Amino acid sequence: MGKMTKQESYEERSKKFNWDSLTLANSYVFATAMKNKEICKGMLERFLNQKISNFNYLEVEKTLDKGPLSKSVRLDVYVESTEDVVFDIEMQAQDTKELKKRARYHRSMIDMESLEKGRNYRSLGDSYVIFVCQEDVFKQDQCRYTFQSTCEEVTNLKLEDGTYILFFYTKGSKD
Repeated sequence: MGKMTKQESYEERSKKFNWDSLTLANSYVFATAMKNKEICKGMLERFLNQKISNFNYLEVEKTLDKGPLSKSVRLDVYVESTEDVVFDIEMQAQDTKELKKRARYHRSMIDMESLEKGRNYRSLGDSYVIFVCQEDVFKQDQCRYTFQSTCEEVTNLKLEDGTYILFFYTKGSKD
């Protein structure tokens, strides 16, 4: 009969693990931190440079699925403020070369989640899709990239549809 190997206990594995190497870029650490409303609120206020009202709803790893023929999404952090503003905060450890399209899809799924059948479009609140990136998606060394819809022909004319997509580059040196 073969020799039985002893399984390492949780404590033994824990001692070998480099806990100091964990940062907010780790999905477990990020989710755990964002479950705390005060931490989440503080992070949003720093990101947006504005006060955020209280939250009606905060969910970590919220799945939006609109049917068997559409692609579902899992949002890292989904927040609804008491002022009907929706925030999607995504931690992105690496550039998958599709973040721009993914941001667009997240924004559309959030709108579908927010607008119930029979309600008019005016009832849509503002929405923010926020990606916190470890790599510079746009290669401009900015800390923050904020996107809103603008008119190509009249550059200072904004659509003002209440949608914002932000990318934060954690190692950027500009702004």
